[in-house]
Amino acid sequence: MITDFSYVRALAASPDWLFAATTHGLVIYDRRRRAWQPPVTVLDGYPQQPVRGAIAEPGGNAVYLALDLGYARYDLITRQWDRVAGAPPPPPGAALSVESALNEAPAAQAFRALMLTDARLRPHHFTAAARTPDQPDLYLGTDGMGVLRVDPMTGQSEPLTYGLLAPGAGAVAAGPGGVWVATDARPVAAGGDRSGFTWVSEDLSATTTSEGGGAALGFTFLQGRRLVARGSTLWLATERGLYAVDNGSYRSREYDVGRGLPSEDVTSVAPAPDGVWVGTSRGLAVVGGDGKATAIGSRGVVVLSLLAIGDSLWVGTTTGLALLAPGAPDLVAAPAP
Repeated sequence: MITDFSYVRALAASPDWLFAATTHGLVIYDRRRRAWQPPVTVLDGYPQQPVRGAIAEPGGNAVYLALDLGYARYDLITRQWDRVAGAPPPPPGAALSVESALNEAPAAQAFRALMLTDARLRPHHFTAAARTPDQPDLYLGTDGMGVLRVDPMTGQSEPLTYGLLAPGAGAVAAGPGGVWVATDARPVAAGGDRSGFTWVSEDLSATTTSEGGGAALGFTFLQGRRLVARGSTLWLATERGLYAVDNGSYRSREYDVGRGLPSEDVTSVAPAPDGVWVGTSRGLAVVGGDGKATAIGSRGVVVLSLLAIGDSLWVGTTTGLALLAPGAPDLVAAPAP
């Protein structure tokens, strides 16, 4: 399962692997191939109690996670968990804290504030550190930015991001070689999540995220409800209107009442012959190839779902199933069988 792995509780490194224990699962980075392995979550036996620390098994492919009572050992080869009552084998070298790691890398310490500020200017904190004697790379975990790989000599950092922007996946659409995912985020009053899109490769080895290209505050929606990919555009139905998003730059155009929709409470979206159909809580609309939104039929119909078949559109509403026939100006009741 892919979810939000941005809050790192503990790190451990071996010559081949970097293990990051996060609030929602264990993510494993292949240091040789520079690619992520499929994540290990509660569905795979990841401990539900908080992880207090992590130790990589010397010369092996396993990690020990320190819990309130004992340790949980995960073997990457067998993909099996074991509970360990006693202490695990000591790691090569001394355990590494964030402060000791930065004290050994003055250049990284100098760039600390810059490294911990994300693209939306939100501040974060380091939560864990790891390195191995055979390689110079320093790895630092954060409370919202995932893992950073740092060159101790120059202080240059590289984000090793992986996962979704928020735990909830509100809408999914297929693309060449993977899928796009739109978040289902909590409001600020409930803890707050990041909002936006994540591209997930089909082999789960890489993800890329965007909170909005070109917009100072990023995407403002919380609920990604339905997602349609057409050409280079992602069409997303949200509680704050319809978003048309370029899947390369993630620059967007937003449609609301002022731009032709019956309501900004968009419940569904489906491909149209030349654009997309848009269902809202106050009626139906279509966005044509010219980018113009036009309301269709009478307002006030609460649209719940849409299904386009050829030039016809089936519309699920709170009062039943309706049909928009090709060229028809309004919905009609679905014909009896």
